[in-house]
This record gives sequence, C-alpha cells and structure tokens, in this order.
Amino acid sequence: MKTLEAPRFEPKKEKAPEKKETEAKYNFEAIAELEKPMANLAEQLKEAIDKGEYDTLISDDAGGRIPTLVFRKVMMERMQKMHPDLTPEQEREAMKTFFVAGGMAELNRGALKKFFNKTAPKIKKALLVTEFMESGKSIRRLGDLLEGSKIDFSIAAAQIGHYRHNYQGGVYDRHRFYIGDERTRVPLIYPLRRNVGGVIKLGQSKEAHPKIYSETDVVTHGGVSEMVDFNRKIVIQARQDVDLMAKRILEKVWGNKDN
Repeated sequence: MKTLEAPRFEPKKEKAPEKKETEAKYNFEAIAELEKPMANLAEQLKEAIDKGEYDTLISDDAGGRIPTLVFRKVMMERMQKMHPDLTPEQEREAMKTFFVAGGMAELNRGALKKFFNKTAPKIKKALLVTEFMESGKSIRRLGDLLEGSKIDFSIAAAQIGHYRHNYQGGVYDRHRFYIGDERTRVPLIYPLRRNVGGVIKLGQSKEAHPKIYSETDVVTHGGVSEMVDFNRKIVIQARQDVDLMAKRILEKVWGNKDN
C-alpha cells in the first residue's frame, strides 16, 4: 500500500519592493527658489543657446554667481550635445565666463573699463547675468561699460523687484532683456550670496573682480576689521545645488533626461 505524501505548501515568495530612486533635494532653500525663474529664462533663451549665440557669460557678482554657474553648466551640456567633437580647449573658448564686481560703486570703474577693453576682441556676444534687480543701476552701469568697449550683449535677470516697464531707457532699450520673474520680493539668496558664492564684494574695492576669500581672511570695511564669514562646506553644497538645478532645467526645457 502506497503512502500518500501530504502536499507541501511553500510560502509564496513576495517580490522585493522596487527601490525607488531617491529624488535629489537642494541643500539650500534660497537656491531652490531660483529654479523656476531660471527655468523661465532658459525657456526664453533655448533657441539662442542651441545656436551658440552667446560665447561669453558675465556675472554681476556676487549675486550673479549662482545663476551664472547654472547657465554655464546648461550651455556646456547643450554645446557638448550639439558638438560632441569639440576638444576641451575649444569648449572653453566657446563658453568663456567672467565674474566682475558690479554694484553702484564708482571706484572700480577704471579697472572694469580696462578689463572689458582687454577682453572685447575675444567676445562674440555676451550674456550679462544677475540674480535680482531692484533699481537696475548696477546692470545699467555694467551695460554702459560694455557698450563703451564695443561688446555686444544681452541681459538676463532671474528676478526683478518691479514690472518690466520700470526698467526703461539706455541699455534696457538697446539690448535684449530677459526676465525670469518680475515684481518679486527680495530673494532668500540675496543676503546669503557671499556665503554660497564664496566671494565678497566691498564698496571700497578698486578691483574689477570680487575676491575669493578663505576662512582665515580678515577684511576691513568702514574702518572695522572682521573675519570673513566663509565656510568651504557651504560653497561645496551650493555647487551641488548648481548641478542639480542645471540637471532639472535641462530635463524640463529640453524635454528628456538625455537632454
């Protein structure tokens, strides 16, 4: 007589839950809030970027540094996509980046004029970049100097404090003026720009460019000496945010993750 074996029931193997890719997050809310106006600017400049219309970025430092770095990364990615055979040297020549000390001070006017005159022959067309405009005097001043050096340029402001029509006359009428968002409050990044940018711009400086400081530097301003509020970790985290913003803008404006 055969012994019947009871059927064996093995527990059903459940599929391991698929690991979802953790969505990258910004380190700084102050930088995160720039993504929407920066994406708006990129949308307006999309055709010009792909045509290689601009071969130079000029940052109105210190505030313009983060937006300029984002634009540089976006433009370099698009250039490599459109022209994969360029050498690193050709890429650098095709996308030059200058960080200048703008502002309303007149002490460095001579240094800026000398710098723009020297670099003018190397520039086909520049994009003058800032993160926030209130009165617009700083960009107007830089624009006048660029015109004096016979440099062709457009203006890109991530945010402005008033409506577009409040910025009229002079360079604003003679050059293309791109705006990411208008009539905004002062952005969160505004008071933090020297921390996340790693540079400081003092009113009494006669230099064309802001100085990059270290943790141990002491500056004197208005007769008062103080340690520079500088943290290398913050600068590194800000650059990570620049990379993230550029990646998201490329995905949003150019339509896919492969750009």
